Amino acid sequence: MNYKRINRILFSISLILMLTLIGCSQVEKQETIKIGAMLSLTGKFSDEGEASLKAIQMAIEEINKGTNNKEFSLIVEDTQCDSTKTVTAINKLISVDKVRVIIGESCSASTLAAAPIAEKNKVILINTGSTSGAIAGSGEYIFKFWFNGDELAQMNAVRAFEEGAKKVSIIYLNNDFGLGLKDKFEEEFENLGGEVVNNFAIEEGERNYRTVLLKAEEKKPDIYFIALFPQEMILTIKQMKELDINKQIYTHGGMIMNAQILGISENILDGVIGPFVSVPSEEFKQKFKAKYNEDPGITADSSYDAINIVSSVIRNVGTDTETIKNELLKIKNYKGASGTFSVNEEGGINKALSFYKVIDNNIVELD
Repeated sequence: MNYKRINRILFSISLILMLTLIGCSQVEKQETIKIGAMLSLTGKFSDEGEASLKAIQMAIEEINKGTNNKEFSLIVEDTQCDSTKTVTAINKLISVDKVRVIIGESCSASTLAAAPIAEKNKVILINTGSTSGAIAGSGEYIFKFWFNGDELAQMNAVRAFEEGAKKVSIIYLNNDFGLGLKDKFEEEFENLGGEVVNNFAIEEGERNYRTVLLKAEEKKPDIYFIALFPQEMILTIKQMKELDINKQIYTHGGMIMNAQILGISENILDGVIGPFVSVPSEEFKQKFKAKYNEDPGITADSSYDAINIVSSVIRNVGTDTETIKNELLKIKNYKGASGTFSVNEEGGINKALSFYKVIDNNIVELD
């Protein structure tokens, strides 16, 4: 028997098997899952968009360093907090880039414009910064990892009434964000027995509020509820002070945070009160600060949680969005950068809100 020949054959077979296994392993390692991100990176709320992008990029770097056979890549579209641009962005991500999961964005009107497109195409859309109560429940594939603005408005109304206010004037932005907050505050305040003496819709970019404020004062409100974006809010409060209107102001706590982060508060927000989500976990803050040499901005923590959760689901069950959707609905008591939360049957989460007040230009959490 020719043992040398047999050995050569066995060696050749072993070599082929080994190369085949190595090749299969390399193919597995090279499987890349594309994740889309729609963020406002220029224009208003670009601070939130940049913070979210940095958090998502940090999360993907950490995930890809782990031991798994799937790598994740990020395709980013700048929405500029504009509904038309958001529609263009989501159509491109779905039709051209073929993504099956999209993270973002902060502006409610933009998210509501994108949601039907994601739903029609059975693409998972995880919102990480819009407050509109209409988002969660707007579709089977639409998720909202952020708090509900309806609750924020109701909390403001209850606190104001309990602290003695009986009459309120409301100044709100004439869009989905402002109208939603105005309606819920008004409903809750009147249910409690309070009176909305007047309300004023403001267009984005408005700079002169004196006429509105003087009309509001004719009805002698005890307090003001202001549902404006940071720039408009700052101008309104500044002009109130110039007109010597010294009334307690309640607002969206996120707008206070944003104004401080943007450095546009000009030390005039002292006394303003508003509820907002708790600060990010200390571990996340430290990691973010170590990487970027800055504190994480608003929505960074929720975006970080969203990408970690969905990547874990994809690693376990694959990229079929029906299966991903069902797995996301099973999330309970998830402990992440933005706190502990569970996903409800509508795809939203229940996040605790706390009241904050500006005291000596510092944001202080209230009891």
